[in-house]
Amino acid sequence: MAEYVEKKENGELAILKISSKLAGSLQPVELSRADGYVDFNDIMMVHNIGQNASLAVDVGEFMGDENQQLYSTTASTDNSPYTRSAFRIVRYKNETREYREPHYLHYGEQFHLVTHHEFHRVPLYLYSTLKTTGHSSKLAHEQLVAMSTKADWSTVWQVLPVKPTERRTREGDPVPVNAPVIISHCSTNMMLMALNFKYANVFGNEFEVASGKKLDKHKAELD
Repeated sequence: MAEYVEKKENGELAILKISSKLAGSLQPVELSRADGYVDFNDIMMVHNIGQNASLAVDVGEFMGDENQQLYSTTASTDNSPYTRSAFRIVRYKNETREYREPHYLHYGEQFHLVTHHEFHRVPLYLYSTLKTTGHSSKLAHEQLVAMSTKADWSTVWQVLPVKPTERRTREGDPVPVNAPVIISHCSTNMMLMALNFKYANVFGNEFEVASGKKLDKHKAELD
């Protein structure tokens, strides 16, 4: 009987923890009103067209170790703006290039993608690192993407045009809001992807997020 009571209490505690996490992660937020281009410090969502899903964070799934605090990222098919799926664009402090309109994000400009200020007790930064035998995405075993508490070179990204032939000519142009783009990891030159692998968590079945490249049979990058 005592064991039953203990299990029942443990179960209720687990439910309360899940309910608390859901409540904190699913607070509706207001996105920034766009003037046509992406501004630094805009509150925005990152949407994958192919999966019709948006980048989201699960701080209940810890993926790091004693040296690195990492939390899970997925792509959610609930495309409403919540604290777990709204992000802020922050300029990388060591970016040396100067732009005519410095308040806009430009193609090729280095930046951090940071969680909403109401989401977690500390800011979390979109992170990736080279794939190794023991360090890769959980399902597809591609290059890991997660959220990190550290703002360093592993959390720096850039926006590129989708077509490889346009990347040189459009570098330095402001990035239009809602334009299809590639988000590329500066350290590894791999693109942010939502993969067709179902990732189960307390929010339901979502898509795994990783970094990689889409190549044709000749190893050329696909548009």
